Amino acid sequence: MTTYLKIIDAYEEYLVNEEYYGDPDDPYSSFRETHTDHDIQGAIVVDKDKYWDIVINDDVSVGDVIHLLYVIYTHGSSFDRAVHGGIEYIAAVKDGNNNGLLILHEAKKAIDEDDQKNRFRDDISVSVKIPLPDENNEKKIVKISAPWKGYFEDLDDIVIERVDIIGDERNSK
Repeated sequence: MTTYLKIIDAYEEYLVNEEYYGDPDDPYSSFRETHTDHDIQGAIVVDKDKYWDIVINDDVSVGDVIHLLYVIYTHGSSFDRAVHGGIEYIAAVKDGNNNGLLILHEAKKAIDEDDQKNRFRDDISVSVKIPLPDENNEKKIVKISAPWKGYFEDLDDIVIERVDIIGDERNSK
């Protein structure tokens, strides 16, 4: 069974630095830097036609625990920088799915190795090939989008976190 989950991230964003190089009303004459602290509070089961963050190939309900693989990254432009500002949910498996959890650890390692190999290259791809659990919880190599790979982006952390299922909004209006 496939379950759609909305991740509850009680993040806080802090202004670290703001500098003006001319007219303070001109957004292109300043540089702003923020820092974000992410705090995953849990996950809520939702209908597939509602907003969701991650799909899990298992039946989960309130009280269950999942293992969530995600990356935190810095992004910005010439005019701003958001340290730890981006978060990308990659995959999740239900607690007790040992094979799926091993695959998540392999995916974490593959993301890290790709980052170490390609961090300072100008011709980087904005995707990465990693092993992920398929619908049978077997390893499958998948090419995923990697928003942490770019000119202004930097990978900050790769996390596998235990997350409680804290709600179920299926069939709610």
